[in-house]
Amino acid sequence: MIANRFLLEHGALRVDDAAAGAGLSVRQFERRFAEHVGIPAKRYARIVRFNAALEAKRTAPRRAWADIAHEFGYYDQMHMVRDFERFAGESPATFVRRFGAMPEAWA
Repeated sequence: MIANRFLLEHGALRVDDAAAGAGLSVRQFERRFAEHVGIPAKRYARIVRFNAALEAKRTAPRRAWADIAHEFGYYDQMHMVRDFERFAGESPATFVRRFGAMPEAWA
């Protein structure tokens, strides 16, 4: 399934590329993806990318957020911060600080 490609590419797969790969128009692809997965493809890709960035920080806590943002295809660090605020409700640093105090949360 195409959702797995989004996972393999850490959310960096563009929706128009995914649609072309599936042999569908963007509109058809978006409609079918939402029917099968339950959310729009673009939102799914953003969630996958958010999770990949969070996992990168978890595995390398001293790594700079700017480096992580760049690796996962965010336009800039603020772009990543906006995704964190949307999906986690807080900034990346605040999120990690809060969960970093609970080792079992990273297990």
